[in-house]
Amino acid sequence: MIRNNLAKLMLERGIKATELFNETRIARSTISKIANNVPDKIEYSTIDTLCRALRVTPADFFLYTPIDCTYAFDIGEGEILCEKIEGSPYARYEIEGFINFTNYGEKYASVEYHGDLIRIFSDVGEKEHWIISLRPTEEANQLAKSIFQEIPIEFYQSIEERLKGHFVGSFIFSDDPTLSDAGEKRLEIKFTPYAF
Repeated sequence: MIRNNLAKLMLERGIKATELFNETRIARSTISKIANNVPDKIEYSTIDTLCRALRVTPADFFLYTPIDCTYAFDIGEGEILCEKIEGSPYARYEIEGFINFTNYGEKYASVEYHGDLIRIFSDVGEKEHWIISLRPTEEANQLAKSIFQEIPIEFYQSIEERLKGHFVGSFIFSDDPTLSDAGEKRLEIKFTPYAF
């Protein structure tokens, strides 16, 4: 996995996005996307401009770990519960599956995770709320801990965002264009890489 350190570099130097825009003429929206590690690609000229403005090398600008992961999860049958969350009825579904880790492209570990998907039914005109909570099984916790201790903490957010993307792009949500912050639904991930 690879990500950039722009947010960290700006924070260390006390530089705001507007100041970096003024110095580089790179749009503030682009700076924000890069700082949040959102873009799929960054132009070489943009990297060059940012490195010059921040007085760093590309090696300082980027962070890399050879560890990467894929996801395989299944959602079981749900049950509608009479109790209420946030004042609304909800359904609970069990989730189980694996995070498969690779190192330099070679698979080296699969960690079993389990948890719940909670669907909180909303009133008309309000966003429906989905909450996914995942944690390693008791048997897999030591393996999960050893793997995540090898991964720089800066990558935890990327793993969680990609995990969210996996659920949005798969089974329950794949045909639902309303699952976004602007849509009628919102998805929250509560991911516990390992128990302490």
